[in-house]
Amino acid sequence: MRMFLFFNTLFVFCSSFSTKRYIPKSNLAIFGVTGKTGKCVLQQASSMNKGVFSLVRPKNMVETDESHTVYYGDVTSLDDVKQVYDGNVITGTIICLGGATSKVGDTMLTEGTKNIINCILNSKLSSNRIAIVTSIGAGDSINQPPLFFKILMKTVLKDAFVDKNNQEALFLNEDGIGKDLDFTIVRPSGLTDDSLKNTFIIEEGSGTIPRMSVAEFLLNAIYDRKFPYIGTAVCITGQEPNINGKMFESKI
Repeated sequence: MRMFLFFNTLFVFCSSFSTKRYIPKSNLAIFGVTGKTGKCVLQQASSMNKGVFSLVRPKNMVETDESHTVYYGDVTSLDDVKQVYDGNVITGTIICLGGATSKVGDTMLTEGTKNIINCILNSKLSSNRIAIVTSIGAGDSINQPPLFFKILMKTVLKDAFVDKNNQEALFLNEDGIGKDLDFTIVRPSGLTDDSLKNTFIIEEGSGTIPRMSVAEFLLNAIYDRKFPYIGTAVCITGQEPNINGKMFESKI
């Protein structure tokens, strides 16, 4: 009996040393992780063994695990956003914020993104790589959406697109506070819940694209060291264009 207890204790003791700890390859900050696109980014980042830090509104409770650290707060509060960056090594930031302006306000995208940029600029532990989701129709892609969507942009989505344009200006304007970051503005066409498919870079037209494909593109913008669209705003679709389109090849 004593011999059994000895070997049993020895087994438990040795097993404690063999237990694997979770060690992420790198850490990613995601804003908008509770949205459909954000969830796709989180899913793919987790499959790549990336640690994730996110900021979530208090009403949106999120399950966490050893790879995902959640802070609760409002992206329009600088102090709340600081939680994500203070003391954390961040290798890239993805912004896929959204929501009806009647619920989140008509300046949330701009104010929230401004706070994120300020935190990156003032952090000694954060990379300058950042990818931002807006939409086809924003900025100089105003003529690319189909007619019915252009009508929405001028009516029910008017305030949302003013906010998106101001958000993009933080990076694209000469006096934008984010102009010196390694940014990629991603303007997807109509979003769907379909499975991952080929992605095409377009300068004309629109179409649709799965959120999973958008997530893949965003992660490439962060982790592909030679990503060719740094410092630009790029329109993407999941439908092969007839003209002036280029298929995107994932490098991660």
